[in-house]
Amino acid sequence: YNLCLRLYTVCAESQLAQADYEASIQAIEPVLAHGRNIRDKAPASYVCIVALIGQAKMHEALNMAMSVMEQLGEMFPVDPTEAEVKTAFNATKAFIQSASDSDVVTLPATKDATKVAVMRFALIATKCAYALSPQLFALVSFRMVKITLMSGLTPESSYAFAAFAIVCANLGAVRGGDVERYCARVAMTLSKKNDKYEHLVIVLLYHSVF
Repeated sequence: YNLCLRLYTVCAESQLAQADYEASIQAIEPVLAHGRNIRDKAPASYVCIVALIGQAKMHEALNMAMSVMEQLGEMFPVDPTEAEVKTAFNATKAFIQSASDSDVVTLPATKDATKVAVMRFALIATKCAYALSPQLFALVSFRMVKITLMSGLTPESSYAFAAFAIVCANLGAVRGGDVERYCARVAMTLSKKNDKYEHLVIVLLYHSVF
C-alpha cells in the first residue's frame, strides 16, 4: 500500500515537472480515490492542486485546498464577511502583540505533522485566494500566524507574517503601525533562517510597505 502511494505520487510529480498537468491529475486519481485517510492523500492532493493552478483552474484549486484543510481540522467560513475578517484580525493582532520578535524567531519547529501539512496547504490556498477572495486570503493568513505562535515554526511561517503585514496595509487599520512593522521584521528574520519561501516573503512585504 505505502509503495503504491509513493509510486503514483512520484509519477504525478514527474508529469507535473514536465508541465503535463492533465497527465499529472490522471496519475494521482487512484491515490485520491483509494487512499485510506487524509494524511495518505495529502501529498497527492498537493500535487493535484499545483496541477490545477497550472491549468489556471484557480477556483477548483482553492476549493480543494480548503477541503483538505477542513479534513485536517481547520475550518473556515465558505463566504467570509468583512465583520468576520475584522474579528479574526483583532484576535490575531492580540496574539501577535503578546510576543516579542525574539519570542517568535526562536520558537522551535513544530513536531505536529498535522500542523505542518495544514501550513503547506494554507500557503497554496492563499495564492489562489489572493485574487479570488481577499477575505479568505486574510482569514487563512491569520490562521497561519496563530498556528505558528501556538504550535511552532514551519517553513511557511515567514510567509504567514508577511501575509499578515499586507493584510494590515489593505485594511488600512494600522498602516505604518507597530504591528505591521513587527510582522515585517519577523517575516524577514524567519525567511533568512529558512529561505524556501524568501521570494514570496519579499514580494508580499514590498506590496505591504509600498
